[in-house]
Amino acid sequence: CLLSRGLGDVYKRQAQDSCKLAPLGHFTELMGATLPIPCPIGTFQDKIGMSFCKIPPPGSFSDIIGANDYKICPSGTYLNSTSSNIMGKCIDAAKGYYSQGNWSEPLPCMTGSYQNNIQKSYCIAVSPGYYGSAHIGAISQLPCPPGSYQPQPSQISCVITPINYYNDGYGATKPIPCPQRGTNIFIGQINTINCFLDGDGDGISDSIDSFSKINDEYTNLLFIDFSLLGSFLASIILILDNKNKNKNED
Repeated sequence: CLLSRGLGDVYKRQAQDSCKLAPLGHFTELMGATLPIPCPIGTFQDKIGMSFCKIPPPGSFSDIIGANDYKICPSGTYLNSTSSNIMGKCIDAAKGYYSQGNWSEPLPCMTGSYQNNIQKSYCIAVSPGYYGSAHIGAISQLPCPPGSYQPQPSQISCVITPINYYNDGYGATKPIPCPQRGTNIFIGQINTINCFLDGDGDGISDSIDSFSKINDEYTNLLFIDFSLLGSFLASIILILDNKNKNKNED
């Protein structure tokens, strides 16, 4: 503001004897100003008596004329440019990334997590039965294929199904034991074809294990022999009991 005794200034200023400070959201940049100038869209001024407007920091914007403060980009968006900080210029976080607002850059989802939508403020932990990418910024999770499983969340790999088990579907969280307490000698099995009964535990199916068959036949013979022996002993006891009864009668 310029005070002067000239007739022209007296007319313009109407004989004011003091200058006013530019209010919030405004500025004056020239000597002798008669009116403050509102800050344009994309700028703000939170102090009085200033000769300039401020640019919002990264992650924020100003969308009105004469703003006395800035607004933070909403959750799931970011803003890294200070040249056009107006509403609608906040950028959506892309798939595989997230932003919690007031950020100049989004962050990628870490390994063991993913995000399959845009404009999100968080990442999703990989579910049990699934695995995630070994690289950051994943946009999806993948189910464990047949022959594998994963009981834990946030994993980047699956566990190979051990011997004596199988998995025949996708997304398994635990292995399935061979039926009838059977066994197999291979890992990563996807069905019960290689499951078999192995009574003697030698890794050979009972259906083709001659030693197991011999054992079974011997066991059957022993059972028959013990059965006959039991019958014989019972007959002897009965005979002796009858003899004792006859003596007592005599």
